[in-house]
Amino acid sequence: MPIRLLLAVIVILSVERKHMKKDMIINFAEKEVYGRTLIYCLDDDKSKNLQKLTGKKTFNESDLEALSDLGFKVFLQKIVI
Repeated sequence: MPIRLLLAVIVILSVERKHMKKDMIINFAEKEVYGRTLIYCLDDDKSKNLQKLTGKKTFNESDLEALSDLGFKVFLQKIVI
């Protein structure tokens, strides 16, 4: 019995890690607005939580670097209009 329980726990933890990896990816877009370069989060749910955390809608390079240091995969795309 204890071995089966241990195997069940290991399977659950590996499934949780797979889901965590997807949640650890954040997509951003860099956009020129009136000559200023602004960075916006493209993921709606993550954007709301990041706004709660930072108190701002746009981000800068040091914000992205801090997220990367925390283990998030940060992807930045440039939008050219």
